[in-house]
Amino acid sequence: MTLENDDKTYNVEETLITCEKEKIPMVLDYHHYMANKEEDDLPNFLPRIFNTWNKTAVPKVHISSPKSDQAYRSHSDFVSFEFVLPFLKMAKSLDHDFDIMIEAKQKNLSMLKLIEEIASIRGVKRLSSAVLEW
Repeated sequence: MTLENDDKTYNVEETLITCEKEKIPMVLDYHHYMANKEEDDLPNFLPRIFNTWNKTAVPKVHISSPKSDQAYRSHSDFVSFEFVLPFLKMAKSLDHDFDIMIEAKQKNLSMLKLIEEIASIRGVKRLSSAVLEW
């Protein structure tokens, strides 16, 4: 079982405190964080979120992007590279492996498109069709 932060009710901090207390892994949902953030505190919480996973499990992160400014909480067909790039840069600084799960209407096409965009960053190495190292 895992818990995930919500886009309306349970923010990252509230979810993280519960996960730490109950020893439950936390799945960070970046889009939900952006829709329900109190302040720019994610860099402080991300190491703690990753630490909720036991040493044998790889942390999971959900990414998606807003459909529009008017429908901010709705998932777009594809994941916007520009929307998730700040998170990717933040996570890179931790030097910690994690899996990304894409929440988009065009799931497979979105993943392939995003992999190509991330792989174009200088210093990113493609290990397989959907595995990158940065």
